[in-house]
Amino acid sequence: MKFALTSALLVASASAFAPSATFVRPSVALSNARVDSADAVNAAMEASEKFGKTSPEARSAWDIVEEMDASDNSEAVKPAGEAIPAVTPISMEEKDASATISSESVSVQEAIAEAKRITEEKGISSPEARVAWETVEEIGATESHHKSTGQG
Repeated sequence: MKFALTSALLVASASAFAPSATFVRPSVALSNARVDSADAVNAAMEASEKFGKTSPEARSAWDIVEEMDASDNSEAVKPAGEAIPAVTPISMEEKDASATISSESVSVQEAIAEAKRITEEKGISSPEARVAWETVEEIGATESHHKSTGQG
C-alpha cells in the first residue's frame, strides 16, 4: 500500500516537470523597427508639468523614455556602408624615417622636464603636478598612436 501511494505521488510530481503536449511556444521574431517612444515622451512631459521636473513621477517617466530609446539597436543591424581599407606594408625608408626623433618626441621630453620642475616646486600631490604628468601621458599616448598608425 505504501509502495503504491509513494509511486503514484512520485509519478504525479514528476509530470510537473515534463513538457506538456498542449504547450505552444510563441514565435519570437526580432524586429529592426525603432521603438516608438512618442507616447512615453508625452506622458513624461505631462508628469513633469503636473508633479514638477525633479519629482519621482517625472523622473520615472523620463527613465522609461530613456530605456525605450536605448533599446533601439537598428544601427547595429544595418549592413556596413564602407569597406575596411587594406593594410599596406611599410617600406624600409618609411620605417627608418619613423625611427628618427620627431618634434613630438621633443615635446614629450619638454613636458617631462616641466612636470619634474612643477613636482619639485609644488609637491607630488599638488593639482598642478597631477595636470603636468597627465599632459605627459597624453602627449606620449598621442605619439604612440601616431607611430602605430604610421602618421608620425
